[in-house]
Amino acid sequence: MSHLRIGSAALAAGALILPAFADGTETLGTPTIGIADGTNAILAGIGFAGGQPDTVNVNVPAGVTILQVIAYWEGFALSALEQGATDTIQMNAINVTGDRIGGPSEFIVPQSYWTSTYRADITHLNLVSNGANAISVSGLDFGFINNGLGLVVIVDDPAAESAVGLLDGNDAAFINFASPFDTTTEVSFSFPASTDPRNAELGYLVGSVSSVSSAGPDRPTIIEIGFDGAAASVFGIDLFGLNAGTPPGGTHTYDGDWDVLTHPISVPAGATSVELQLLSADSGIGPFAGELPASLVWVASTFTLETPEDPPPGGEGCTPGYWKNHLLAWAPTGYAPGDNFDTVFGVNVFGDLSLLRVLRLGGGGEFALGRHAVAALLNAAHPDLDYGIATPAEVIAAVQAAYQSGDADVIEDLKDELDELNNAGCFDRD
Repeated sequence: MSHLRIGSAALAAGALILPAFADGTETLGTPTIGIADGTNAILAGIGFAGGQPDTVNVNVPAGVTILQVIAYWEGFALSALEQGATDTIQMNAINVTGDRIGGPSEFIVPQSYWTSTYRADITHLNLVSNGANAISVSGLDFGFINNGLGLVVIVDDPAAESAVGLLDGNDAAFINFASPFDTTTEVSFSFPASTDPRNAELGYLVGSVSSVSSAGPDRPTIIEIGFDGAAASVFGIDLFGLNAGTPPGGTHTYDGDWDVLTHPISVPAGATSVELQLLSADSGIGPFAGELPASLVWVASTFTLETPEDPPPGGEGCTPGYWKNHLLAWAPTGYAPGDNFDTVFGVNVFGDLSLLRVLRLGGGGEFALGRHAVAALLNAAHPDLDYGIATPAEVIAAVQAAYQSGDADVIEDLKDELDELNNAGCFDRD
């Protein structure tokens, strides 16, 4: 499995360079809490149009390890001062206090209401385990409407080669509002490049997409996605709402003004970032075309990406024949043709024979290993070669162990391994 981190800043050579902690008001930002280094994210949620308590259901596959469980809740207050910097709700009758990570932002629908998002890491409460989980939620007390609660469960799947990124905050949008509330802010996940296309999955927690309590028709939205800063293109049309259905290969649940959506995307070879934006807009061709575009509050998004396989070690190595015939190429290695083989390798095999003399020996078994041992040592020591065994010390240790074993199979196996490495491709040097 892979534990490379994905974030909203550059991730190169396996090392993440994170931006300053942010969360977000009118944007999604990097969480101000530590995020577990997992391979998959499971999203779930519940809306409260039917009142409280209500139950959020989340299924966690067997065989994965639950690393972190994060709860988000969002709603509309009657004033900017109604909800404080923290908010306490109940989950399975346990008090859960969350920090406000976005808002209050004024939404006029038709009078002023104020949206805020709260977040709490509830991992320590052990409310989520492998299998089916039903968690009772109550205590949301926004003065106008309690839109919903979502869970992000980060897991480690030993069968997965992937990494997870997370952005969160409170980004409210309605097409007819003045900027910046007419649209959301584009966000970005960055990751290492790969020479091959890769599969990925995007996930969303979004409040208040449809009419309050689903009393009216579904309303249009657009998802735009781009790569490496190029102009984004329309990816999904009208994927949120009561009758939005399920995108191919993804999941969608809607429950009383709360949407949980996931869908796959393909990341092109060479790409190092994906840009994402939700629009309150009518495509004119979607299933909800002609209706007033939806207002929405974007609370969180996850990005799960297949990680590139580690490249095979090395990729360069010269044969015993090369080193036998190119003595000047030895100079940068620190070894000389006349150095004693047994002394260099710490063995008692060839007596007073030098490295060069062993290179010139014929025969199989320990003789063949001797030839390839010398070539491997020089390949590992030469600064201009990227050899499969990183250091001369590792070559010496492997050769020493094989000879000391006295086992013909062990000697033959190491000879074969070094033979392959020594034929990986040599520079052209006289």
